[in-house]
This record gives sequence, structure tokens and C-alpha cells, in this order.
Amino acid sequence: MLELTSGGTLGSARSTRRSLSEAFPRSARRSLLKVPLAGVTAGTLLGFFLWAGFVAANRYLTDGYPRLALSTLRGSLDLYALGAVFLFVLSEVTYLLLGRRWRRPHAANAALWILIATGAAVVSLRLSPWTPRFHSVRGSLLYGPVALAGIWLAWLAARNERAVRRGVGLARRTLGGARPAGAALLVLAGVNAAAAVLVDRAPRPRLNVLLITIDALRADHLGVYGYPRATSPNIDRLAGQGVTFRRAVSQWPLTSPSFAAMMSSTYGHTNGLMRTTAQRMPDRPLMLAELLKAGGYSTWAAVGNVNLARVFNFDQGFDTYRELWRADDELKTERTTDVGLDLLKRASAEKPFFLWLHFFDPHARYVPPKAFDQMFVGDRGFDGSWRVPLHTDGTDLGGISSKVSLGKEDRVAYYVAQYDAEIRYVDEQVGLLLEALESQGLAGNTLVVLTSDHGESLGDHNYFFEHGRFPYDDCVHVPLIVRVPGAARPAGTVRSPVQSIDIVPTILDLVGLPPDPQAEGKSLQPLLRGEHPTGDRWDYAFTESGFARDYQRSITSERYKLVYVPDAGNRRIMGGRELELYDLAADPHETRNLIDERPEVAALLKRQLWRWMASGGTVAPAPAAMRVEGEAGEELQSLGYIE
Repeated sequence: MLELTSGGTLGSARSTRRSLSEAFPRSARRSLLKVPLAGVTAGTLLGFFLWAGFVAANRYLTDGYPRLALSTLRGSLDLYALGAVFLFVLSEVTYLLLGRRWRRPHAANAALWILIATGAAVVSLRLSPWTPRFHSVRGSLLYGPVALAGIWLAWLAARNERAVRRGVGLARRTLGGARPAGAALLVLAGVNAAAAVLVDRAPRPRLNVLLITIDALRADHLGVYGYPRATSPNIDRLAGQGVTFRRAVSQWPLTSPSFAAMMSSTYGHTNGLMRTTAQRMPDRPLMLAELLKAGGYSTWAAVGNVNLARVFNFDQGFDTYRELWRADDELKTERTTDVGLDLLKRASAEKPFFLWLHFFDPHARYVPPKAFDQMFVGDRGFDGSWRVPLHTDGTDLGGISSKVSLGKEDRVAYYVAQYDAEIRYVDEQVGLLLEALESQGLAGNTLVVLTSDHGESLGDHNYFFEHGRFPYDDCVHVPLIVRVPGAARPAGTVRSPVQSIDIVPTILDLVGLPPDPQAEGKSLQPLLRGEHPTGDRWDYAFTESGFARDYQRSITSERYKLVYVPDAGNRRIMGGRELELYDLAADPHETRNLIDERPEVAALLKRQLWRWMASGGTVAPAPAAMRVEGEAGEELQSLGYIE
């Protein structure tokens, strides 16, 4: 029995070897060794050229970030080299299998992989947020030609066995030869070794960073800023443990331009994102996540606003970037919290993290979840006497736009109450995050920064439940709260004017990383320490706003604001004057223009504003607005950002 079994096993093994020899002849097996080498060479070349273009755009080397440049090079080379090896080997295996049944295996294999690539392209387009729906007219005009082009190329390859065989042979000899493949392997080994020494073993900061941003949150609707309704108990508690900046201003009261400025520490006229949305953030300005990644941070983000989608390039520098704007509106805010809590569980004692969470609420429409719905309707501060027209179009001046209206409700107080209820809802989510920091032992070494991209006009200046048009405080005055663990000054208030572009320099300074050479903001650490620095840099903050090409600029001091309105159309909508001056202490809602009554104040602020405008140099060209369709287009339309 043993002999029979042994003989049967040997016979089976011989049969298997014979089958493999028939399927893979010796010459083919020898040739197969060159395939992964060709893949390594091709992937290394592709990875290097893509990295070189990206690094040139981001100025990693010229601005003094060799570690970040090396880290991105390693990631690019490893990704594309491994991917190319896998595809090359898979393609060779299918060729050898087809060779048993097809007279022209090279042509058949090329046709097969062209069809696979075509299918992958169609699927990729369907998943992309900016492409039209598959069954729409525009969709058929996009997907149809892609599919037809792939089919035509496959047919062409199937008819040209000789040409395909020559091309494959040339590629194999050129890319899979000993010299090019050896050089590629040396480059891969050298880059990975250098990165392991210079990047992975670099000294690391020990302070984690949690940045919480809340969309359309105006500062004066938080308890810590004096609001009478109980909208923000958790945010108020955070403020009691840190420093509250009473006069922080956004650099542009729209999401895209505001975050472009905040995350790059550059004004809109510098980075080019102004006046509108659906614009791609340029590669050239270095973003906060890139700078922290260069310092050894794990970088994570979860964002609930479509304006921050990957397609607009706000994911620069992030290891993990979760787009939650696709989620159901009722779940979007809670999903942001859940993702944030999951990411916090990944925190490691070996590597600090930077976590950015952007909550979409209280952005219009104001529809809080059941537990918070109408919680402030009819309370002591509710006055339902102010009613305004309901517009059937998108007009947001003089009445309530159809884009934000809540049925037939025309009481302004109802909208304000629901806006406040959404703030209370988000405040609860902030509380969950702060509790998680405490329970996981992270609060003692995590810097927490809470702010907003812009405010919201709640009927101020005849502008209803929108933002972006005017530079008044209802839209540009944002909360800014900073809690530094172990700070000598555990709590306090700063009244000096500060800007959103100061956040990047402040974070870099607090965690001990080099300053960003391109930053137009300043580190607020002296103010956090309780110092009182003087000089123009500390006395004024600047804002740009509006939709016209001749957009508005404003300058804010601790007490006054001067607004410059160069566009005649905007002047007709606003107060009718080119310059407006407001006393923010006596008139916080900016209803009385003092330009003629206090000429000496206006003259001082005008000089500073003109000097700032002149120092900006040539205005950067705005990136071309992208055609956004599909899910992202529908989301932007529902929010009123595009028609």
C-alpha cells in the first residue's frame, strides 16, 4: 500500500510538473523573470516624475522641507513600483494562459487589458463626485466616447499581433534589463534607507493637535461671547480652560476662501481663492497638514462640507481624509464625531497626531435633530413679530431665499432659534470629543483649537441666512479658542484683533516646529502667555469679502472697523458710501456709519488699509472654477453655492 501510495504521489507530481511545463514553457519562465524587473523600473520612473511635479508645485525643497520631500518621494516610489510589478506580472500570467488557446496571444492579451482599463476608467468616473450621472444626457456624452474608444483600441490591438509582440518585447528588454532594473532597485533601496534615517528617526514633537472647525458659526451666538441662550455649555467649558480671542476675524466669509487662507496662512489675494466656490486650492501654498507631516505627525481629517472635497485639493498633506458630505444631512454631524472618535483611538505614544474635524452644522437650512428641534422656539428671547417675504428664487436680500426657507415659515426669530438649536447640537458633539480626550489620557498632551470658517447673517443688514456678500461682523467675526495643555496661563481673554491666518503660525510655534516661511499670519503665543505686544502687526486684522471683481476690504482694530467698498453695485446694496466706519464697542451690529463724524479715526485706519493693500503686490490669479456635477454638484446646488 505504501509503495502504491508513494508511486501515485510521484506520478501526480510528475503530471503536475508536465502540466506546468506545457502551460509555461522554459523560455516563457525565463522571460517571466524580467517582467517584475520591468515593473519595478516602470513604476520607479512614473513615481519619480509624478513626485517631481508635485514637489516643484509645493516648493518642499526650496522652502526648506527636505524631510517632507523625501517622505513623499518614498511614498510615491513604493506605491507605483509595487503597483506596476503587480500589474506587469498579472498581465504576463494572462498572456501565458491565453497562449494555450489563442493563436495570437499577444494581441488577445493586449485587447483584454485595454478592455479592463476601459472598465476601470468608467467605474472611476462614476465614483468621482464631479462627473455627471451615468443615465443623464451629459453622462452619455462622457461615458459613451470613453467606452467606444476603449473598444476601438482593443479591436485595433486584436488585429495587430506582430506590432503588439514587438512593443512588448522592446519594453521588456528596455525596462527589464539588468542595468535599468538594477538602477531602479538601488534608487528604491537608497530612498527607503535615507527616509528611515532622516524621516522616521527625526526628533518628534510630543504635543498632539486637535483642530475643530464649525461651519457658519458666528461668535456672538456662543455663551462665552455673551450670548444669553444656553447654546454652548461644552464650548464655554473649553474656553474656561484656555484662552478666548474676543476679536478674531475670518479672511473671507465663504468656506473655500476661508479655509484656503486659514490652512495656508495666506490672504485670498495671495493664494487666489476669492469671491466664489468650486475652485481648486493650488499646490503651491504649503498647507498646515503638510507642515505638520514634515514634523513627524500622523495627519487625519474628517470634513462635512462639499467645498472641502478632495477634488478641490484640501486634502494636501493628510494621511487619512474622510469626506462626510455625502452622508445624510441628519447624520453628517454625528458621523464627523464618530470618525473623530475612531481616529483618536488610533493615537500612538510613538507618533503625535494632527486631527482636523469640520462640522457642517449650523449651516443653513437650519433643521436640528429631534432632540434639539425647536428647543429655543418660544423662549424668553423669542420675538415672532418680525416677518419678512419668502422669495421663490435664490434672492437672499430683503427676504428669505427658497434655498434656505423652512416651509412657509416667515418669522425671522424662528430661523434664529433653529440656528441656535443647531449650535447646541454641535456643542454636544464637541463635548463628546473633549470627553474622549480625557478618558483616553490625551488631554494632557493635546493642543485644542476651536474656530469657524465664517459667521452667518441672520437678517443683519437686510441679508437673510447667508454669508459671503458683506464684511460685517455677523459674517466675519468668528470664535477662536485655544487650550494649551500645561500652559502657565490656564484661562483668559484676549481683546487684540487676530486673524484666521494666525492659526498655522501659532500651532507650529506651540508644537516646536520651524515657522512657515510663506506665512502671512503671526504666532499668537505671546498673547497666549498674557503678554501685550504692540505695533501694527498686533493692532489690526484684515478681511476680504464680496462677489464682485472689485471686492470689499476691511480693517479691524480693537474698537473700530473701516470698510472699503470699491464696487458701485455693492455700494448701492450697502450704505451707498465708498468708506464705512463703525464703532464696534458702541455699535456691535454696525448700523451707524461714522465716516463723517470721526475723520481722524477713519484717516488712521485708511492709511493702514491702503498700506496693507499695497503690500499684497500683484493679486494672484484665481484658479479656474471647476465644473462640478454628480453628487458634489447636487450638494453644492442644494447649499446655494452654484446654480
